[in-house]
Amino acid sequence: MSNNKKVFIRESSGLVRQMSSRHAFAKVLALIVPISAYYTLVYSPALPGAD
Repeated sequence: MSNNKKVFIRESSGLVRQMSSRHAFAKVLALIVPISAYYTLVYSPALPGAD
């Protein structure tokens, strides 16, 4: 029996996938970093009254 721990990840399609915790962490970072960079560099300076 394998001793690798897996994390259940829910995809937007509703299917459940199993990944290692390292892959799940990398997937989260791949989504969070571009979104936060966009918000910081593009969206928030365009808000009225933003410093």
